[in-house]
Amino acid sequence: MNWARSHGADDWDARNTERTLQWMQSLPTVPALLNILSGNTPNDVMGLAQQIIAMSDELSVHLLAGRDVLWVKKSVTAAIEQVYSDAGHHLAQEELQVLLHCWAADVEKNTPVVQYLATLREMANAPEFQQIWVLRNRTWTAHEADFWQRLSTKARVQVLDVSHIQVAADATRQQALQKIASQPARYTASVGTTNAAVQVYAAANIEDEAQAVVQQVLAWRGEDKNIALVALDRQVSRRVWALLQRVGVDIRDDTGWLLSTSRASHAWQMGLRLMQGEVHSNELLDWLAHPLVCAHLSVEDKSTLVQALQHVSDQQVQYQRTTVWRTWTDWQHAVHQYSEHTPLHEFVTQAVQLSQRWTNSKTSARSLAQWAQAFIDWAQMFGLWDALNADGAGQKWCALMTRWTRVEDDWQMPLSTALRLMSSEVDGLTYRPEREQENRAETVVLMPLGNTRLRQFDAVWLMGADAGNLPSSEMDVGLLNTAVRRALGLPNVEDKQAVLREALLDVLALNPIVCASYCTQKDGAPNSLSPWLRQYLRASNDQIIRIEPQVVDIQPQVRGRSAAVVLECVPSVVSATALSSLSACPYQFYARQVLGITPIASVTNAVSPSDIGNAWHKVVEYFHKTRQSGIDDEDVFAQSIEKILHDKCIENPRYWALKPLFASYQTAFIRWWQAREAQGWHHIHSEYSPTVSPVQTIVDAVHQPIHSLQWKGRIDQVDENVEGVFSLIDYKTNGLSKHKKQVANDEDVQLAFYVNLMEQSQNAAIADALYVGVEKDANKSSPQVSIGTEDELKAKAQKLREQVNQVFAQMCAGEPLRALGELSACAYCDDRAVCRKDYVLAANDENTTEVAQ
Repeated sequence: MNWARSHGADDWDARNTERTLQWMQSLPTVPALLNILSGNTPNDVMGLAQQIIAMSDELSVHLLAGRDVLWVKKSVTAAIEQVYSDAGHHLAQEELQVLLHCWAADVEKNTPVVQYLATLREMANAPEFQQIWVLRNRTWTAHEADFWQRLSTKARVQVLDVSHIQVAADATRQQALQKIASQPARYTASVGTTNAAVQVYAAANIEDEAQAVVQQVLAWRGEDKNIALVALDRQVSRRVWALLQRVGVDIRDDTGWLLSTSRASHAWQMGLRLMQGEVHSNELLDWLAHPLVCAHLSVEDKSTLVQALQHVSDQQVQYQRTTVWRTWTDWQHAVHQYSEHTPLHEFVTQAVQLSQRWTNSKTSARSLAQWAQAFIDWAQMFGLWDALNADGAGQKWCALMTRWTRVEDDWQMPLSTALRLMSSEVDGLTYRPEREQENRAETVVLMPLGNTRLRQFDAVWLMGADAGNLPSSEMDVGLLNTAVRRALGLPNVEDKQAVLREALLDVLALNPIVCASYCTQKDGAPNSLSPWLRQYLRASNDQIIRIEPQVVDIQPQVRGRSAAVVLECVPSVVSATALSSLSACPYQFYARQVLGITPIASVTNAVSPSDIGNAWHKVVEYFHKTRQSGIDDEDVFAQSIEKILHDKCIENPRYWALKPLFASYQTAFIRWWQAREAQGWHHIHSEYSPTVSPVQTIVDAVHQPIHSLQWKGRIDQVDENVEGVFSLIDYKTNGLSKHKKQVANDEDVQLAFYVNLMEQSQNAAIADALYVGVEKDANKSSPQVSIGTEDELKAKAQKLREQVNQVFAQMCAGEPLRALGELSACAYCDDRAVCRKDYVLAANDENTTEVAQ
């Protein structure tokens, strides 16, 4: 086929779509089918048209080579009369009349198969080589034999038949093969020294089978073996492929993936199904969340769109009332009622308009080219087209739709027929994912059994070797049944099985290590091993090996309390947050500041407590910047809320939920600030970071400098009074109870850090440092917590510097950082995976109990 294609021949199925359309129009006019197809839908006619095309091509490729149409008609008619009895002769004659009528019309239309045969004749009559060697590994079909016979009259053709194979294992395997082979002489004396038996494994389920294959492949790779995985069952082979990819084993896949099972197919077909049928919420959400749908949106915008749709979907179930939306119009009404998210409104509006156009009685029937263009427009509208073009399987879809737009047949069909035609084409297409290094030598190859012919590997595993796959359950049915095929010399199931059986025996002969596996249960029913492998096991006196899942009890390895030495990587920069972490738990400080481990943030647009605090800081800052004499502070603060949240909502609409919350804080804050102004304070900085960061010199026990530590931080607000003295403020929106406790116990770090930051960088006099909270009661003022008088501030700042010097001197000396946090906090700590303090304590307690007993 590849040789003929290089001379201009097309694939046999190159114009199947056009031929199907032509026969769907022509079949109802065939005299023998007038009564049968008069009331049938296009979908019913399509199946018959595809069957006739398949039989017509088979007659052409196997009977037409070297003969004429009249000879083929006579031969087929004679075979039908010979095979069918009088009881079924009349019905067979009617089917034969239809088949021969359509086949003769196909030949006249010069179908791709007829063009292929013509190309072979041209190649045989004018050979490009005068000396040709042909390795024949199976019996030739009629058209192949005709081609080589014609070519041999114009050039010298040497045919090499493989009549003997030296067995790559010991004499035991050779003798077993000779017992069951149809041609025992094919398997000559063994040349291998290995005495390894062919191992056949039985698994309870697909997962156990796949796990056993993967474990053996990893062991073989450790021995640098060249490995072939023979895919007899697609489910098992895909699972093995996925598991090997997960552990980093690169596989050359010669089987290909079915396009109909790809994620591109899922996105495409589910979306089109929603456009023509009921729109259930779970299917709609799954489709919208698909990575190829709305791929033109950013991750944040796509997430917001899905969450907005989820919010609307949740409204279907309310207290004592359940409403189910089944159409796009229902969803449009629901979105208008329950959501203000503009992109979601646009999304459902486009879907409603498109669905109405596709199902409109005046425009519901279109030509295939028009439907293909409509599908392309739909994919572009919902952001699929570019994403499909960037996907390996998606490119196949795009190529199919683009080819359909060039089909010149104007026959009008409904949407359902176009979708069924698309599904029938996709079911036969495969694709292969691109590999990073296509030309590198592979040690693991995934291939069908037919591709193993005359190829040798160090080890082979036959996956899915049950009776349904080896031999396959395919049967010759219909007009061209096995008896008719045998009379005409057409390939039949028996011929195909003979080729497959010989390929299996060749695998057993050529490869020193061969394993096979199958599942004992399939679709809830008992499943048996391939009868061919059973024959071999009886001949070699081997047994089936049961795969037992390996269950290993993992024993805990209890070690000492978590600790880490940071002598070689003592941090040179410290912040208030870092010191708070160091004070709460030294090991947490180590994990975050030294190892650089940060918590994995969930992909969400929810407004977190820290987001609320940052937004409140911005509102307060904007309030101070825009205050003017003569304008009421309440109005200025309300405008500040509106301005800041408006800007935030451009990025995330959920910030609008903060508007009533901040409005409830407004009066208490204004009351607190006006009282503060009455005390002589005025605002000078917000979100203030000193231009020059102070540097603390860490000294050892004998006051020798051993390390330099830079202090960096940002203060929420700095106020000043008429005397030029500063006051530092840190705003809190999540309550002050924790900070009150820390201040009362002399454990506060953050404000003391800020005092050091201002004093050391600007030699500034600090009179006060406050935590300021929020209050919803309009009759109250915002709460505040001060850490003390001016002298107390200096004392606490000095104490913090001494503590920092002590701890960092210990780090420089190589003393370990231990996990000293409270266990109640450990339960929520993001660093517990590397610390393991709670696990170590539990294990130690268990061991202590065992010793006490």
